[in-house]
This record gives sequence, structure tokens and C-alpha cells, in this order.
Amino acid sequence: MSLLAALGRSVLALLAAIGRVALFAGATLSHLIRPPFYPREFGLALLNIGWLSLPVVGLTALFTGGALALQIYAGGARFNAEAVVPQIVAIGMVRELGPVLVGLMIAARVTSSIAAEIATMKVTEQIDALVTLSTHPMKYLTVPRVLAATLEVPLLVGVGDIIGIFGGYAVATGTLGFNAATYGVNLDAAKGTALVIIGGSGTGKSVAIKSVLGLITPDQGTITVDGTDVTKTARDAFLARFGMLFQGAALFASLPVWQNVAFRLLRGSLAKPRDEARAIAIEKLRRVGLTPAVADRLPAELSGGMQPRVGLARAIAAEPEIIFFDEPTTGLDPIMAGVINDLIREIVTEMGATTMTITHDMSSVRTIADTVAMLHGGKIRWTGPVAEMDSADDPYLQQFIHGRAEGPIEAVR
Repeated sequence: MSLLAALGRSVLALLAAIGRVALFAGATLSHLIRPPFYPREFGLALLNIGWLSLPVVGLTALFTGGALALQIYAGGARFNAEAVVPQIVAIGMVRELGPVLVGLMIAARVTSSIAAEIATMKVTEQIDALVTLSTHPMKYLTVPRVLAATLEVPLLVGVGDIIGIFGGYAVATGTLGFNAATYGVNLDAAKGTALVIIGGSGTGKSVAIKSVLGLITPDQGTITVDGTDVTKTARDAFLARFGMLFQGAALFASLPVWQNVAFRLLRGSLAKPRDEARAIAIEKLRRVGLTPAVADRLPAELSGGMQPRVGLARAIAAEPEIIFFDEPTTGLDPIMAGVINDLIREIVTEMGATTMTITHDMSSVRTIADTVAMLHGGKIRWTGPVAEMDSADDPYLQQFIHGRAEGPIEAVR
């Protein structure tokens, strides 16, 4: 009974606290719409809550935006996702960090000072003095502050968002060397051919692929597939035409291998019965040199050489017309990289698919490519058949494919 009694007392105390808050809110609203009004106190509250809070809100948002950019860049660089740092900083500040930070700053700086002021007035009988002077304490002390906070907190959130985004931009461009220049890529990939885009880190290779898939929205220009603007097609039907092998395979850690491979075949417009999807997954695993015994393992149980094979099996599972390869041999030893390159070439030739690959690995280029495009500074510097690559006279291309430190591409020493 003692436990029930304690629980009952806790519930009653909670309900009493909720009741007091409700009564306080109701009384505040009642006084808000009834005269007399105190414009001077309202003005002082605006100054204290808004203007005097700007320095602490601004500095906190500035450093938070910068720290967020550093953190996102460090994680995104592992997947060549540096280009999305500005978008993530902006989304993080506007949706979450901005409102939370402003709320904490207001609570820490303003609310505590108001509570201390009113408590002091109560102890020194100033509250009683207001009552004897025919002035309602809530009307005089609470209403101006509540009204000022209601008006100014959204404005402070907006200011914090802007300053935080600026802080992220300053760190990205000043410390991380992020290039915010507009990319001017004009590139064609013929049906049934293998296009490979080469170039250094941060030159826009991943941006090109992600723009086609709709993961990044380009500021200008058009992207067409078979002459149709990709922004004017049904999203699910459009993506059903694509397969992609991500850098590091990007396998879902909680799903067994066969469900990773058959992921698209288990849902959406291409959904098939579960048994049929599993059979297709095992067939694709065989095609990339893996036995059916692998099908029920988790990705964490696979070796570094097996994971890209599973990623390749997933990319081809739905028989796509177009396949993208994002750094397919990154992190692999030369022998395994050669195996993956040969597999990609064989499978793509069998399927007759159109492919676009981004890579730093020149052995991958020579194995996979029909056509090569050199991307630097957001612009195509050279494009042509792979057979003409070594004899081309473009200085950017020659410096890159031969790994020279001297040339038009600046090397950080």
C-alpha cells in the first residue's frame, strides 16, 4: 500500500502542478486583453529579451554552425559527400539546433533573471507595494514579458539560424577549402556505353551522379534521360531504371545479405513474392562469385572483398538500364580491385546497360571505360575514348593520369 500511496501522491502533485500552470496561463491571457496596459514595461522587456540576447545567441549560433560543418565534413568525406555539407548545416540549424539553442539561451539568460527579480521583489515586499498601489503584479510584471517573449523568440530563432549557417559557410570555405562555385558540366552518355568520370577529390564527380538521381538539386541547367527531363518524370518509375554501387557498398547492417540484394524487389513498383525475390538475389550473388551460403549472413560478417560484390549484386538485381558506380574499388587491395573491375565489365557487357563510374583508380578506368571525362574545378576539361586518353594533349588530364605533382592542378604539400 505504501508504494501505491507514494504513486498516488506523485500523480496528485503532477496534476496540481499542471493545474497551476494552466491557471497561470489563463490569468496571463486574461490580463493581456484587458486595460490598463504598460507600454514602458513592454518596451523594457523587448530590450531585455530581444536586443540584449543577440550577442549570446549570435555567438552560440556562430560557433555551433562552424562545429556542425566540421563534424559533417569529417563524416561525409568518407563517402565523397562533402558537397552536401552546406545543405545539412542549413537543415540542421533551421529544423533543430536554431530553435533549441535560442530556447536554451533565453531560458538561461532571461528566464532566470526574471525569476530572480520577481523573487527579490516578493522578499522585499515590492509585490505587496504594487497591490497597495492598485497595480496587479501579474499585469505589471508578467504580461509585458510574456508578450515580448512571444514576439521576439521567433525573430531570435531566425537570426540564430542565419548566423549559424554563416558560421558553417565560413568554416567550410575558410578552413575546409569547400568550393562553392557553380558547376558547369555538359556531358553526354550514349546508350549502352561505359562513361568514367575522373578527377581529384572535391571536383564535382559525386555531385554529377547525385544530381542525376535527385539526391542534389542543381541550381540551373537540365538533366535528361532518353530526352526526358528527369524532374518531370514519376520518381519511382524513374529510379526503377537505375542501379547503383555505392562507395563502401552502403549495405544495410540490420538486413541479411539476400535482403540487401533484393531490397528493391521486395517493395515498390518492382515488388515480387518473397521467395522469388530471394531466388533472384541468390542468382545475382552467384553471378558476382558468391555462394548461396552467404545469403543469410549479415554485412558485418563479410570480408572487405565480399561487401563490394554484394553491392554489385544489389545494383544489378532489378536488371536496370543504367548503373552508377561510385569509387567501386576504394579501400581494396590491387588484386581484389582488379577482380571487381573485371566483374563490372563482364556484367555490364552482358546486360547491355549504360554505366557511369566515378573513380580515382586509373586501373579501373582502363578496365571499365569506353569513354573518359576529366572533371576539374566543376568543369569538363577533356572527354574522349579511353584509347585516346594517353595521347591527349590536355595538361589537366596528363597530370592526373600520370600522378604528377607539377601541373595546372595545384597539389597541397
